Amino acid sequence: MRALFVLLAALTLTACNAAVSEKPLFSARDARGAPPLKPGLWAMIEVTGEGECVFDAAHPPKPWPGCAKPLKITATTLNDVSEEKPPMAYIFAKGSPRILQVRFDPDGGDGKVIYVYLGLDAGPARGPVTQATAWLVQCGPPGGGEGHSTGLTDHPLPGMSVRDQTCYAASARAIRGAAGPSRDWDHPLRLVWVADL
Repeated sequence: MRALFVLLAALTLTACNAAVSEKPLFSARDARGAPPLKPGLWAMIEVTGEGECVFDAAHPPKPWPGCAKPLKITATTLNDVSEEKPPMAYIFAKGSPRILQVRFDPDGGDGKVIYVYLGLDAGPARGPVTQATAWLVQCGPPGGGEGHSTGLTDHPLPGMSVRDQTCYAASARAIRGAAGPSRDWDHPLRLVWVADL
């Protein structure tokens, strides 16, 4: 998956290599004592080998190019402001890397809730976080080749299991263990605070 906003806006998570859980693996206690994400308007920028994403942060989100998505972040929720979808609750757990747990309802309120996880290298070290590099925590090395067009791994990492073409993490420890290697398995995103809302 090359863009987190594609995952959060449209993904059903079936046959995807994302590590998910049916219950939250992190709580507010896991975030205590660490700098929070600064509330406001953020730019979620896809990082590829095709050059820098250029946009004017001074303009409202609508003129932004496709490589940058406007993200509204509060103390407890986030959502793509270009989509008419409800905000998603999150926990920004401390540690290295930091873990962003996002509550995701693939069916818009009609189906079961799952939790998606991202690793974040965040800065500055003091005060609210205003920029970060983010990547999807994955189940294991992405699958490929014949019969593996979805990218679902053939080799789940410790604490991961595959059921019905979906990868489930058993614990926060499993997520933390997968976060490091996952960074090398896909293009990351840059998250940059833009303005107060």
